[in-house]
Amino acid sequence: MKKTIVAGLVGLVVGWGIGFGGTYVRMQTVEQRAAQAAAASADTAKTLESRLKDAQQATEKLQAAGKAAEQSIGEIKGQLAAVQSDKVAAEKAVGDLKEQLAATSSAKEGAEKAVGEIKGQLAAAVAAREEAEKALAEAKKGAAPSQ
Repeated sequence: MKKTIVAGLVGLVVGWGIGFGGTYVRMQTVEQRAAQAAAASADTAKTLESRLKDAQQATEKLQAAGKAAEQSIGEIKGQLAAVQSDKVAAEKAVGDLKEQLAATSSAKEGAEKAVGEIKGQLAAAVAAREEAEKALAEAKKGAAPSQ
């Protein structure tokens, strides 16, 4: 019976050893997979960190471009306001020139009318002079025989 108990205990120890050996092998496989997963996770983390840095740099560049665009828009608005102001001034100048042209046209018409009147007066004066010269000549003729 002692032999049976010893054989049973030896069988139990051998069975336990075989079971532990299988578990040990499985644990090493799990540890290897865990190590591989950790390495893959580290690589993925590095890749994600790199992508995050790239995204941050791209965001900073976009923000800088946005600020530059806003500044350009502000400058363009200033230029547009200046152009609109110049346009209003030019329109006012055109209005003033039209008024001056109308006044000049009116003055020209007045001057032409005055020239016409002066020509009429000149013609009347020339006619009066001719009449006076004719009268003087006749007066001289009439006065000459009496001397």
